[in-house]
Amino acid sequence: METEFMKSEFPIINTGRLILRQLNDNDVEPMVEISAFKLPDPTPDQAEEYIHKANADFIKGTSCIWGLESNGELIGTIGFYRGFTNKTGEIGYVMREDYKRQGFMSEAILAILEHGFRTLELKKITAYSDLSNTASVRLLEKLGFENTNFKFEKYNIFEIRSVR
Repeated sequence: METEFMKSEFPIINTGRLILRQLNDNDVEPMVEISAFKLPDPTPDQAEEYIHKANADFIKGTSCIWGLESNGELIGTIGFYRGFTNKTGEIGYVMREDYKRQGFMSEAILAILEHGFRTLELKKITAYSDLSNTASVRLLEKLGFENTNFKFEKYNIFEIRSVR
């Protein structure tokens, strides 16, 4: 499915405290720290590879990964992953430890929900979270996501639907 963001330049979103923007080679160092949630000892080469893959996937129309910038510093990432089958987008996000529990991720999720439903005209947005990640589960539920009680590997699938 072709979506609106594939027809234009990378979408930049300002939320007030955050700029959601395309990742670039200047982000390698903070991406090493951000990648530690998934990789045991991430390297600059792995971070650079992730950045290049994220940008290539945007060009192909299969994802849109934003860097979360606050006061000129990359503090996390958020985006739509794995394509847009049946007008459904899947979000994922990660934040550097020093910036957690300050409301940044709520702000970023709300911004891409609006982008997904209004600009991309998605009908449903999903997020996958391990139930042991209580902070993520609470965040999703606070923002209106519902646990579907379906699983993908070890992750529960949460969803929110467009009200239009």
